[in-house]
Amino acid sequence: MALRESEALFRNMADHAPVMVWVTDETGYSTYVSQSWYDFSGQKEGTALGFGWLDVIHPDERELARKRFLEFNEKRQPFSIDYRFRRRDGVYCWGIDAGKPRFSADGQFKGYIGSVMDISDRKRMEEQLRIFECIVATTQDMMALIDQNYTYQIVNDAYARNFQRAKEEIIGKSFVEIVGEEFMDTIQPHLDRCLQGEEVRYETWFDLGEEQRYYHALYSPYREANKGVTSAVVNIHDITQIKESEQKLYYQAHHDTLTNLPNRMLMNTRLEQSIQQATRKGDKLAVVFIDLDRFKNINDSLGHRAGDSLLEQLAQRLCQQRRKSDTVARISGDEFVVILEDIKDTQHAGMVVGKLMRTFEEPFIIEGRTIKMTSSMGLSLFPDDGTDVATLLRNADAAMYRAKEDGRNTYCFYRKEMTSTVFEYMLLENALREALKKKEFYLLYQPQIEMLSHRCLGIEALLRWHHPELGVVSPAQFIPIAEQSGLIQEIGTWVLTTACRQAKIWLEQKLDFGRIAVNVAAPQIQHGDFIQVVENVLKTTGLPAAYLELELTEGLLMKQTEQNIKQLEKLQGMGIKLTIDDFGIGYSSLNYLKRLPIDKLKIDQSFIRDLPHDTNDTAISQAVIALGYALNLQIIAEGVENEEQAAFLKEKGCHQAQGYFFSQPIPPQQVSALFA
Repeated sequence: MALRESEALFRNMADHAPVMVWVTDETGYSTYVSQSWYDFSGQKEGTALGFGWLDVIHPDERELARKRFLEFNEKRQPFSIDYRFRRRDGVYCWGIDAGKPRFSADGQFKGYIGSVMDISDRKRMEEQLRIFECIVATTQDMMALIDQNYTYQIVNDAYARNFQRAKEEIIGKSFVEIVGEEFMDTIQPHLDRCLQGEEVRYETWFDLGEEQRYYHALYSPYREANKGVTSAVVNIHDITQIKESEQKLYYQAHHDTLTNLPNRMLMNTRLEQSIQQATRKGDKLAVVFIDLDRFKNINDSLGHRAGDSLLEQLAQRLCQQRRKSDTVARISGDEFVVILEDIKDTQHAGMVVGKLMRTFEEPFIIEGRTIKMTSSMGLSLFPDDGTDVATLLRNADAAMYRAKEDGRNTYCFYRKEMTSTVFEYMLLENALREALKKKEFYLLYQPQIEMLSHRCLGIEALLRWHHPELGVVSPAQFIPIAEQSGLIQEIGTWVLTTACRQAKIWLEQKLDFGRIAVNVAAPQIQHGDFIQVVENVLKTTGLPAAYLELELTEGLLMKQTEQNIKQLEKLQGMGIKLTIDDFGIGYSSLNYLKRLPIDKLKIDQSFIRDLPHDTNDTAISQAVIALGYALNLQIIAEGVENEEQAAFLKEKGCHQAQGYFFSQPIPPQQVSALFA
């Protein structure tokens, strides 16, 4: 009676146990299998007895499981076997089958008792761990686990190789022993933040004897259950090649390839910095605009190679004459700009420019010929003649032209009468205010052509103003006045509305014109309601946002407020494409480009005009195209006027182009005819 009760109790416990229980006799024959086995496997009750349980073992492992089980049974040893067995739903999962021999009181072997447990989750984790360990072992990234005592717990092969040690020499050592005391001030604050629970990313460098390597570091806190952060998982990725490429690309984008002097882009940045410094210190500075006299004669008579040689020699001479604080830049063909800092007064500026003039006293030796050259120079002073980059350059340029008018081979200081008077400005501003009311503005449209397929991918809307007395007024003349006076908001909205309305008409005519490109000035973007203006225009005209492209001036890049960036991101999120217009003549830098949500760069026509003969324009165009590819941006060139320019741009990988070679700006009716 007691034996039956004991057996019943055992069966009840086994049937409700979290594992599947089984019992065999001395021959290996299963005499009992718990109910949980039948519930899990779906076998009918009783069918697992004997060797029926083998039916649910995976076919690939069934015979091996039977063989091993009988071997252990014969040896009467404990065992543990992993195999796959079929669940009730037909899916095979991993289980661990563990058994222990049973003996009677007098030592006689009675069989086995054991259990089967589903270990699918454990197997899955083991496989994931195996894959992870393989990745860690083979990755080129340096990886380590560092505890709260700054002691290495784990390092991978790449980490050990970087410090030229075996892994065993690093594990158990302190961070400072391996990295070096000199780097602790830089690295430890980041490590401390991670060990306090913060994920940390930063860039750093190490001096590895003969070379300097750059790295991107990611520190992730490792948390253990009920213990919090116990370690930092360190991942260090070598970005030396990326840094070197960035530096090379930055240098090419900011320097003249012929002379290695700063180009217009870098000169603008340097001048902005000099203005800020002079403002803080209350100093003066001078901008000197240098233009070679009759340089075209050298190119025409001796060829471009001779002209390039002269420019290289001149660049060297100017650099030898400049002071350490000054900047010498080549901004176009034969035009140079020198920024003179720490200028006391006009007399001091004149003395420094006198030294620059003397660089032309000694003849230049070009291909064995002795060439005598002169130059005309114009000066503008900060803050007397302007307090911003554009004004100082414009006024120095005006002074240079006065020097040419005065007979060349001299320099001239800027005077206010050299430019338009305030009265003329006011007249033009008042005329602008009336232009919208009197419908004096109109738009022309210029196709943007894909270089490979010659398909029209877009059409740029170009603003024109026909004044009843002044005639056609150049946008270069009235747009700056519109921006300064605040009229650009109203004019810009009119342009956007008119262009979108026309694009909607083309859509209804089923013209495959791509997108309508509309120029937008920086003040428009910075205006608080610009997004609403765009949304209202699209809603009013019915033009889908995907057919609109906005061309932004480079000046916007220097004003990267969070508001500007958010506005651009929202525009892009609406499906509108964004282009940087006249790229290369303003303030662009890689940092600015990387932050802004931009889709396309437009190469300014000033760099296209002399292609492919001007080496500087050639290099700049190629650099902009390379920059576009590096940043995954589309590239379009404006001002393409002949087949030679188009062929050069196509060969270098420029995606799109526009200009008189393809089509001059035309009225909307002629655009429709293009697709007829």
